[in-house]
Amino acid sequence: MVDYDGDPARGAFYHGVGCARLEIRDQPVLTVLFTHLCFLGGTERYAEAQWLTAYGDT
Repeated sequence: MVDYDGDPARGAFYHGVGCARLEIRDQPVLTVLFTHLCFLGGTERYAEAQWLTAYGDT
């Protein structure tokens, strides 16, 4: 494992989100995001999904 961030969204997710960067042999570093999207409604889930996709652009 290269590094791990237990809350890259700094509290913006209902259940939280994590990010791990993994180094697997001679492959490029793999960034993995994991979460459980909010169950309270579509608006909250949509906002969380937008954050995830924007994070992927960085």
